[in-house]
Amino acid sequence: MAVPACLTIISWIFISIGLLSAALILADIYLAGYREDVKIMDAVWPLTALYAGPIALAAYAAWGRPTSPKWLRARGRGGLSKPFWAGTAVSATHCGAGCVHGDLIAEWTVFAAGL
Repeated sequence: MAVPACLTIISWIFISIGLLSAALILADIYLAGYREDVKIMDAVWPLTALYAGPIALAAYAAWGRPTSPKWLRARGRGGLSKPFWAGTAVSATHCGAGCVHGDLIAEWTVFAAGL
């Protein structure tokens, strides 16, 4: 059974949006210098953007970038205070990023091995 062309197009659009979102976050973290104190989040935000796209980009702008030492120094502020639900959502991104990382490794390994 053939896959409808519209699903292939939608898939490529979704993948492109995720890659673009991840690239924007990576550029902000590594090129603009908004690294975080919690170093794992420098990997979590771009990995989250691969599957959440613009939602991850908005979450990073609201709760990721404002926790970077560079952002805090520029504004002379202490730590970011976010609502409980936002803290829970950001904490859950660790799990999601781990799953995405595992999927990327496992699926390409299976493909390369011809299994």
